[in-house]
Amino acid sequence: QGDCIYVNERWSAIAGLSAAEAMGAGWADALHPDDRDVVFDEWNRSVRENPQFSLEYRFCNRQGQVAWVIGRAVAEIDESTGGIIGYVGTVTDITERKQAEERLRLTARVFESTLEGIIITDAKGNILDVNEAFSRITGYSREEMLGQNPRMLKSGRQGGDFYEAMWRAVRASGHWSGELWNRKKNGEVYPEWITISTIGDSRAK
Repeated sequence: QGDCIYVNERWSAIAGLSAAEAMGAGWADALHPDDRDVVFDEWNRSVRENPQFSLEYRFCNRQGQVAWVIGRAVAEIDESTGGIIGYVGTVTDITERKQAEERLRLTARVFESTLEGIIITDAKGNILDVNEAFSRITGYSREEMLGQNPRMLKSGRQGGDFYEAMWRAVRASGHWSGELWNRKKNGEVYPEWITISTIGDSRAK
């Protein structure tokens, strides 16, 4: 029937309910209001069609703190009758993963919506991605730029000494800003303000 008869301390810590509060139908008080119907609908479907339950949903405690979890449950079967006598379930806290996913979505929206052209390269200078603003400014599509090197945009107006000094500054401080002339796909030479920033590998020792 879905009535709770046991939770451990970890479940209580994630859900924000004591073991006593979780008993019977009380466990459902931990569910986020926006997820209650989804959880109940999936639970009922699982009971009817499949003796296993698996779903991502949210808990929300009395202080309004939200925890994302993966809830899983498998049926306990009565060996003599073959009927379901209950479920053993687990919840895994995936809040950090969900927060990381949301940060990535936000970063992607900023990347595409900004009016400034952005180039992302690997450590060797090979282009991994450009945004729409870059294509609008230079005339090069994303597909044309992938795997290329930004030096293809050089106008020829700056000499080798200029670029050597620029890259020395990047290596020394991790960034450089300044004005230079680049060339669009149609051959037009134009001035632009450029900021170069290095990104370190978080896994590096």
